[in-house]
Amino acid sequence: MVDFLPETGPFAFPLFNREPQLLAAALNSPALNRGMKGPGIALVQTSLSILGYQNLLPITFGTGKPDGSYGKETDKAVRAFQTDQLLRVDGDAGKYTLAALDRCLSGWPTPKKPAPPKSIPPKPIKSTHYEIGTGDLKIKHDFRPLGAPSKAVTQEQMDELHDYMVAFALASWVKMPLASKHLRHYFGGSGRTVELDVSAIVHGAGSARGVYSRELTQARKFCEMLPVGKHSIRSRKPESTSFEKEQERNYFYAIGGYAYWGTGTVEITEVAGKKNYDLEFRFVMKDYYNWNPNQGVDLPGVKFPSGRVLWPEIPVKDRLMDEFRRRGMAKEFHMKGSTTSKWSWTEGDPPGKFKDNSKPLPLVLDGPGMTPLH
Repeated sequence: MVDFLPETGPFAFPLFNREPQLLAAALNSPALNRGMKGPGIALVQTSLSILGYQNLLPITFGTGKPDGSYGKETDKAVRAFQTDQLLRVDGDAGKYTLAALDRCLSGWPTPKKPAPPKSIPPKPIKSTHYEIGTGDLKIKHDFRPLGAPSKAVTQEQMDELHDYMVAFALASWVKMPLASKHLRHYFGGSGRTVELDVSAIVHGAGSARGVYSRELTQARKFCEMLPVGKHSIRSRKPESTSFEKEQERNYFYAIGGYAYWGTGTVEITEVAGKKNYDLEFRFVMKDYYNWNPNQGVDLPGVKFPSGRVLWPEIPVKDRLMDEFRRRGMAKEFHMKGSTTSKWSWTEGDPPGKFKDNSKPLPLVLDGPGMTPLH
């Protein structure tokens, strides 16, 4: 135990009295010698440099500051100092060597205490798809002013077409339930937001399953850039795509194109030098049900099992469908929804090795390298 207090110790040089390692060395308890490290040694190195022995300490001051490590260079510089001061030359900085340093420095201004080495900041995480963050993303919809009704069609004709479209929506329910539901909601005129069953859509539409797989893969790649800890992640920006008309008619007529993105929370732990990842991933879909005046669509026909045609396939211009909105006979609406699943994997696992912890029904993905393990 050192009994000296700062500023009242055995040294005339104030900074020496503030360092416990030097106060102990002044009592040879113990003397400073090779293999030791600490701020006291950094002060000895600084003192030797001030007194003209810096040429013996090139590596020690390689970064411009003393390294605080009593190595070969420090031992050599101490020996040179001991020789010049007619002390016993042993390379140790003990009671008499420190006293000699103190005498030589008593007329010098107090140097600044060596600053601790700066920590190297972590490299910034670069990803074109994901970022650290929370909350859903915003998308712009192609809202249009109501505008005046067209003079090219009478109200009586619009009433007849309205009845026809409602009947068509009911008749197409069996083969295209979601498209029928959204068309009837459009003519219902409430404008209320429709919640999408995204899990069912991902299970039922191959293109949506592929989109989900790619989004999950990008989220995984970003997670593997992160340090140990818990992080909230999300897509940097929404992406957009559309359903395929021929293979996914129900979703094509119900939604058409849509925006999507991913969000989630990942917890990263490390065991035996390997990182383990537990990701709760949320896949979001969003769109606005409206009719673009510059486009058109062929409404599919409806047939009985016998083959008799109930409704033929008819071409319908979006401008005509939008006319219902202009006349207050229909109203556009938002569509949105999300599905959440839980995934886990270990550092070094191949891209296809995922464990799906979702309950009660896991998503069965058929994208490249995305088959979950059970």
